[in-house]
Amino acid sequence: MSGDSIDPRFFDLARSGDPRLREQLILDNQGLAVAFAQRYRDRGVPLDDLRQIALAALVRAVDRFEPQRGLRFSTFAGRTIEGELKQYFRDRTWDVKVPRSVRQLAVTVRSAAESLTQQLGRTPTAADIAAELDLELDDVVLALDASSAARAEAVENQAELARSESDPFDHVDARVVVPQLLALLPETERAVVEQRFFRGLTQTEIAASIGVSQMQVSRLLRRALDRLRTTIETSP
Repeated sequence: MSGDSIDPRFFDLARSGDPRLREQLILDNQGLAVAFAQRYRDRGVPLDDLRQIALAALVRAVDRFEPQRGLRFSTFAGRTIEGELKQYFRDRTWDVKVPRSVRQLAVTVRSAAESLTQQLGRTPTAADIAAELDLELDDVVLALDASSAARAEAVENQAELARSESDPFDHVDARVVVPQLLALLPETERAVVEQRFFRGLTQTEIAASIGVSQMQVSRLLRRALDRLRTTIETSP
């Protein structure tokens, strides 16, 4: 991308550091942050909170943007904002399952591991990290195990999502989910069907919105669709 495509005010900001210009650029690009926040709505987090995360990421993007590299600000900021939003949801899962002290230690251990990798020219052992941080080896191992478990769970969740998004629910006969039939379903099953087929949410998004697991959503959908099919088949 050529420099001609970049708002020239970013070059001015890089040269002058003018706080008023910085503030104006943030205000002018707020719509980008809001748009990214909207993508993550209906996942169990208030939209206002998502907007605050996205706007904070936008500010960081303005401060870190280097226009001389030739990349459009919208591209750079979009990556920054989306990265922050994804990290928030990863941390949210981490927060529920891992004690705060272990989370904090894991961040310290990860940072030390990255630094030692550069110094040693190889992946450091737990003993290397413990010596570097003057910690007990058991504490370092605990932090490393917690990080590994979090990464494994993230991979597993992505695989489960991929399986769920390619299941037969994507090809349900439209006659099954007409509004008149939905009134026959229990409240929870009706809500899940409406979110899946009328609002286009994924099973993971539905799970977040009603506070259950993705597998529970899958079971609710299957049960509801079985009820509706039975109704159609037995009706005169």
